[in-house]
Amino acid sequence: MTKRAFLALIVTGFVIIGILPVLSMLFQSVMVQGSFSLASYAGLLSSARQWVLMGHSLALAALVTGFGVLTGVPLGILLGKTDLPLRHWFAGLFIIPLLIPPYIIAVSWSDLLGGEGLLTHLLGGSAIAANWLFALPGCAFVLFSIFLPIPMLLTMVFLRTITPRLEEAGRLVSGWGGVIIGISLPLILPGVLLSAMLVFLLAFSEFSVPTFLRYDVFPVESFIQFSAFYNFKAATAAALPMAGITLLLLLLEAVFLRERTYKLSLPAGSERFPLIGLGTWRYPLRRGRYPWRPYRGCAYPHSVHTGRRH
Repeated sequence: MTKRAFLALIVTGFVIIGILPVLSMLFQSVMVQGSFSLASYAGLLSSARQWVLMGHSLALAALVTGFGVLTGVPLGILLGKTDLPLRHWFAGLFIIPLLIPPYIIAVSWSDLLGGEGLLTHLLGGSAIAANWLFALPGCAFVLFSIFLPIPMLLTMVFLRTITPRLEEAGRLVSGWGGVIIGISLPLILPGVLLSAMLVFLLAFSEFSVPTFLRYDVFPVESFIQFSAFYNFKAATAAALPMAGITLLLLLLEAVFLRERTYKLSLPAGSERFPLIGLGTWRYPLRRGRYPWRPYRGCAYPHSVHTGRRH
């Protein structure tokens, strides 16, 4: 099979699987008793509640994206660029919430912070946590805890694509802080922006967590129209703005990020990947100013075995 025939087969499969169902939905949403009608879309645009829900969804997605990137990028640098012990195990622990259904995560946080939650009782039965959880801040916090691994993982991956010689040259004139800010972060900026786009789309389209936490968002409207009222046309009309925002972000990614992302490549295998030394901060358990270090299955101060005086 030639390359052209293989490509044509892939495009045909994509059209059948991905495009035809969407076209069928759009066609049925504008046909009423055999005639063309935009009544469903007119009702959507004329409803003030729909615009309020859209504002809720955009605010929620923006908060989750902002806090996710601001936390995930430093966390990715810590776990992917430093000599922190067990950093790969810590990365695996952070990935766990991403593998669990978001609804289960929301229920778990409710069990901890709800009116009868464990942490609420530890705080003296205060309802502040419960009131905070069932609102925009709580919904954003739960989604933040779920999608945090995305910017963290992409930061760790893109850090590995930087040529070590660039960072080593920067180390001649600056410390690691200056190298990270002046060299590493600008080089991995496409990956950071890509992670922000993914988190925004996932948070914007999520409806199970806002539904459980009773925070009204736009995706819930389409779900209710389909599952509760069996109004297929209204459900399709309500889903169209979300598809439009998704296509807009994909277009921005194709225009501004695709070429810059593909320019990154893995360094040669012979090049050593430099790590940031944490020094005494690498060992959180210390006695005095001597870090505890494992030795033959036991923990002793390093100076006891070396005989050196610090």
